[in-house]
This record gives sequence, C-alpha cells and structure tokens, in this order.
Amino acid sequence: MVTRIVVLLPPSEGKAVGGRLARTPGAFAALEPARLTVAKGLRRKDFSPVRELKVGAAAATAAMADNRFVLEAPALPALRRYTGVLYDALGYPGRAAPLRRRLDRAVVVMSGLWGLLRGDDPVPAYKLPIGAAVPGVGRLAAWWRPRVTPLLADHVAGAVVWNLLPGAYAAAVGPLPTARAVWTVRVERETAGRRAVVGHDNKAVKGALAAAVVEHALTEPGSLAGWTGPGGYALAGADAGVVSLVTRA
Repeated sequence: MVTRIVVLLPPSEGKAVGGRLARTPGAFAALEPARLTVAKGLRRKDFSPVRELKVGAAAATAAMADNRFVLEAPALPALRRYTGVLYDALGYPGRAAPLRRRLDRAVVVMSGLWGLLRGDDPVPAYKLPIGAAVPGVGRLAAWWRPRVTPLLADHVAGAVVWNLLPGAYAAAVGPLPTARAVWTVRVERETAGRRAVVGHDNKAVKGALAAAVVEHALTEPGSLAGWTGPGGYALAGADAGVVSLVTRA
C-alpha cells in the first residue's frame, strides 16, 4: 500500500500575473464563509493597507486593486500563481506532467486570505500576509487556526506530512494527530560547531525538498540520506519530529 504524502507550504509574496480560470471553492470548500469574511474585511475603510501589507503607498494601492475584486477575478492554479525563491526551486512548470499531477494533490498551501489551498486550486492575484490584522477578523493566524486545523486533520489522516511552513504560517495550524507522521523541517548553517537557522537559503532548500519528497514518495528522514539541496544542505539528523538540514561554512 502506497503511503500518501502531504507537503505544507507557505504562499509567496510574488504572484504570476493573469489568469483564465474561474475561482472555485477548491479542495477545502468548507472554508468559503471564512474566506468571504476576510475578503469583506479587506474592503472596509478601517483596513490600513500600508501598515498591514507592509509595503509603501504605491505598492499598497496596486495590491488593493487586486484585493478588492479578489472574489471575482480570473484565477490560476496555486502552483502556477505563486512565484519567488521557494516556488522557483520547486520548479513546478518545468516538471513532467505525472509529477505535476502528484504535486497538485500533495501540496497544501496555508494562505492568509484563503486558509488552505491544494496545489491545483484556482487562485486570483492578491496580497495578504498571515501577520496582517483585518477588520472584523483580527490577526489572521489566530483567525484561521481553529478553522483550518480540523479540516487539515481530516485531509492528512493516515498520510505522512512534511511541514515546511515558517513560523508565522505554522502558528495558523494546530496539531495533526491523525497523520501517520509529521516531519517539521529546520534549515541551518553550522559555523565553528554552532548551528543557526537561516533565512533566504531556507526558501530554496524547502522548495527543492518539496519536489524531491513528492517525486520519490519519501516518508521518513532517513530517505533523505544522499540528498543535497541548494547550497549544500543535507540531512544532519532527526529528533522528536524535527528534521535538520545543515550546511557547513
């Protein structure tokens, strides 16, 4: 019996432009009322786009042009909409069709606006980080946690979960006791015998890892022996569900 793989990824600040699909509720349709509440909150006059989107005035104006019409705008599948370092390393557009289909099913994105998205769910252009506060909703991580956790627990029942979410997005997801196993990945650099979690490299390594995990149906950290990610990051060990990928300076 083949074990199902689920990979949890954050969204990206970068988004591909355009879209031809109509947005649909997708794989997590039960979240539609909550999504509508967040989308309506973005249109309220007391929402501060510069403060909450953490951009300048011109960028905030452009982002809100998308956000205000996000429920009606044309969409792209999530794994084509998101761009940037992590998604470039994932390399979805250039993968063979069978692997793209597996990524569509395996990847779940934790989004500040949509809650949970499967890799092939249609997504319009938008901008809303998980750390934002939205009128009528509050801080998004706290808003989404009780709403997405039970749905995700159902989705991952019996599956092996590779949790590649950074801290703010990880805070929006509670425990997943229904999963066969949950592996949380930490990306570190070792210098003079001391390890520190890295920032920018983290994204490229996790994107490459997500592709490898799905392509080879990896279910445990030991399966990464011999795998090397961008920047020379390789398996250094696993303890209490935390997998350490380390490069040495």
